[in-house]
Amino acid sequence: MNGFKSTFHAEGVVSEIREVESFPSGFKKQTVVIDGTNNPKYQNKMDVEFMKEKLELVEALQIGDTVSVDGFLSGREWNSKYFKSLNAQTIARTNVRKESAPAQRREAPKAESVDDSDGLPF
Repeated sequence: MNGFKSTFHAEGVVSEIREVESFPSGFKKQTVVIDGTNNPKYQNKMDVEFMKEKLELVEALQIGDTVSVDGFLSGREWNSKYFKSLNAQTIARTNVRKESAPAQRREAPKAESVDDSDGLPF
């Protein structure tokens, strides 16, 4: 197989918008949590990451917006464990929420230097 490439498409309701995370290298990302179900008993929440110039796509979003997201699935291995990320490329509001509650944002933890022998490599 040449050039493995995996894409994703998700639809759901914005349930959380986290604050922008900044790292010492200058890299920035923001995470939006999307709930893909209408059933609170069987939630299907996923965190979608917006990086670099894609951060501006999050500015217009609010909690409760129904959205459609497209992007790339990426994965990596560390200490025999596998980690996956959903990296958003586009997001569109498909049905704006009906109530006018203010957006709830959660502050991201401050980036700290990590000892590579104990911390995650990303």
